[in-house]
Amino acid sequence: MINIPSERPAHLAEGDLFGNATVYFGRGRRLHMDCQCRGEAELVARIANLGVTGEVCVPKTNQGAAKLLSALNTRHEQAAAQLRELAANRSGDAETQAQIFGLLERWYVLGKT
Repeated sequence: MINIPSERPAHLAEGDLFGNATVYFGRGRRLHMDCQCRGEAELVARIANLGVTGEVCVPKTNQGAAKLLSALNTRHEQAAAQLRELAANRSGDAETQAQIFGLLERWYVLGKT
């Protein structure tokens, strides 16, 4: 189990100087999480940037994390295409469509509150 903080956005460390399995949170990158492997770090950053916070169970192996990240990305892309279509059907204004999409995506990822 890992605990994803609420600070956004999440950034992956680049290069070996900072450790490539570290995820930084927030604009100032003050909070960070050292992951077991790069795959876990990529998965944590993706989940965090989708808006998920709190305790989450993720695979600790590079292969397991990469497999889950791929499945997450595929599922999200499919859902996002449908949500964009719904937003386009509700408004002709691009800004309104973006707002509708953002709300629908949030509901899809986190559930409607």
